[in-house]
Amino acid sequence: MPWGSARTGRWILLTCALALMVSCESSRTAFARLTGQLMIGSEAVLPEAVPQQAYHVALAASGGDAPYHWSLRDGWLPAGLSLQADGTLRGTPEVPGEFFFTAQVVDANGHSAARMFDLRVPSRGLAIVTSSSDLPWASAGVDYLIRLTAWGGAPPYAWKAVTPLPPGLKLDDDGMVEGVPAQGGNYQFTVQVTGLQQQSVKRNFRLHVSPVQVDHFGGVLAMRSPRGADGRWHTEKINDRWALVTPEGHAFWMLALWGVTGDGHLDERGIKYDDWTQHKYGSLAVTFLQANRRLRSWGFNSIGPWSYRMAHPYDEEKEWGGVQPVKFPYTTRAAGSVEAGRNRGIFKSLFARVDHALLKDISSEAAFPDVFDPAWVAETRRQYAHDEDLQAKSRSPYFIGSFADDTDYLSGFGSGPEFVSDPPGKTHVHLAYLALVAAPTQEVNPYSKPAGQRYADTRLHTKLALRDFLRQRYGTIEALNAAWGASYTTFESDGGWPNGSGLLDENGRRSHSWLGKGDPELPKDSGASPRMVADLDEFLYRIARQYLSVHRDALKSVAPHALFFGPTNIGGWFAPARAPIYRAAGELQDVISVSTDCSQAQLDFITRAAGDVPLVIWEGMLGNPDSSRWRHRDPDVAGASWYLPTQAARAEHYRQRADALFSGRSSVTGHKHYVGLLWWWWIDMISEQKNWGLVTLMDNAYDGMEATRGYGTDAWGYRTGGEEKNYGDFLHPVREMNFSIVERLATGK
Repeated sequence: MPWGSARTGRWILLTCALALMVSCESSRTAFARLTGQLMIGSEAVLPEAVPQQAYHVALAASGGDAPYHWSLRDGWLPAGLSLQADGTLRGTPEVPGEFFFTAQVVDANGHSAARMFDLRVPSRGLAIVTSSSDLPWASAGVDYLIRLTAWGGAPPYAWKAVTPLPPGLKLDDDGMVEGVPAQGGNYQFTVQVTGLQQQSVKRNFRLHVSPVQVDHFGGVLAMRSPRGADGRWHTEKINDRWALVTPEGHAFWMLALWGVTGDGHLDERGIKYDDWTQHKYGSLAVTFLQANRRLRSWGFNSIGPWSYRMAHPYDEEKEWGGVQPVKFPYTTRAAGSVEAGRNRGIFKSLFARVDHALLKDISSEAAFPDVFDPAWVAETRRQYAHDEDLQAKSRSPYFIGSFADDTDYLSGFGSGPEFVSDPPGKTHVHLAYLALVAAPTQEVNPYSKPAGQRYADTRLHTKLALRDFLRQRYGTIEALNAAWGASYTTFESDGGWPNGSGLLDENGRRSHSWLGKGDPELPKDSGASPRMVADLDEFLYRIARQYLSVHRDALKSVAPHALFFGPTNIGGWFAPARAPIYRAAGELQDVISVSTDCSQAQLDFITRAAGDVPLVIWEGMLGNPDSSRWRHRDPDVAGASWYLPTQAARAEHYRQRADALFSGRSSVTGHKHYVGLLWWWWIDMISEQKNWGLVTLMDNAYDGMEATRGYGTDAWGYRTGGEEKNYGDFLHPVREMNFSIVERLATGK
């Protein structure tokens, strides 16, 4: 076909498509009139706007009952333009670009309709293209640095402040706003940029400066420790509130991030986060500088475990070619893991050899170390002693302390039976019950690679320790039988596990009525002997104490001033662990990381068991449908209260929980126990296909502006946008909550 004919054909198709669009719009309006259904009749592609010129377009609704109320549901409009309640788009757009947004209309009966619109603002000369007129938040007395960006006209550009900036800040000729804000407040100021040909344009910006003065580590100057500065991190009760205290002697409420990392997985569009940030920033040094700058502007004040060293406040360049000038206090996790030694055959797991005909639900992935095994004790001490990274961190004044094992690999320290997990069904087994029914020996390591590795010491020392505990408590097997209603013939083996009649032969068989239903979770309705349950609870405390004391001593031998946080979580799925575990934790941990639904009942339960001690929590929630993980629905958590439909709902959930944690007071002690939270995670996770992140896999923040289809420029001059969809605003409410916590700490509220 000749090229002219092809071109004519394309024009015919385009004309038909346009006619169809007009016909559809007319049909939509007619349908709305006939049915009374509320509909938006405006065309999806709006008339173009011109930068620096007044714009006025009215969106139209039909059907339903007037009056109508319009609002912006997602996406964003160029600075200077707004959607009025009457459906009018009005203002003077200041930023060129293509903007995709969804407008929603609600009629008098509460019925609603929504539609996505495309608004193009072509560049017509010089413009200040920093997308948002609301600049990243600052704090009084803390270094501040952003770069305003211009485009078009004829560079180079010259910048100047038309009206005064906040005290302590200045605008450099290259567009850099920098300095140390002198005082808090909400500020507005006007800047001007001029191109080479003397073309100039002005723009108004807004900046919130938190009035709270903090020390070098983020400690609040207004809440000073009565003990004063001692050059190290510690915990202290100041008035009625537990607090972390910085080396300079000021109260610090931890707002931390687990996992400030990169990611090398391909997403559905073939994009890797690591490749994208390399393209966006040019180097690892800038990537993690920007991560820390953004975290600070959102009110976070510390870095949690599993974070790359580039996010840490190291000054040496040799490791990764940069330094980190935005310095955060941080916690880490010890190099030792229950997985490492178990897989190498150094020690055994309580879960490795049970009677699966009776305990069908015991997962082969579950693990808890044989903590009374001398081999486990020696291996744990060895791992700490040879952890050169931990030794280096311990010398930093920004190092707060260390966690031990990941609770995901520490089965038995998760949610207990006293409260329903969220979602239900996540209760962990009772470790002392497991010790009672497990085989007293393990010959072959089922986890080894290659398989078939044999143990030099085949004894399960935790089962032997339970035997010794019961023998010491009762003296004779007859006394134990009388207390439990049991029928053991000896504290030792009599016939062999799993069929013998000795205590060491116990496998959980149904004929043993004192075991009740034989449920390893030992719920309240288990029907088990009350005396047996009490004894197993006491031995569970001893298991937990053994585990925690070995970890604590090993940590303190390497980093004597580091705070010991214990496992990453005691509890799980927003439910507390069993009381005996908290009892041991209260005796041995400097801070206990717990899992809770933030209710009064759970706080009282934890503090009744652990005592008057400081607490932090793991925090995380999902908004998969309104995120880069929108394709993925996790049926395992879809019914959970923290699996939410939108980023806005996610933000509200965060606000409520953070407020409850900061304000929560135990009825048992009368004190406020929470000293902070650790948010899970920096980026959305492809490995789990979950929206844990503050940013997408394109490094766009969930702030309603960056993580959208349209492109923009952030306050440091870097490109944003390009997502598949418009995602909602999680971070603005989170930022307000984080800053308000620090301000309330300063005022004692």
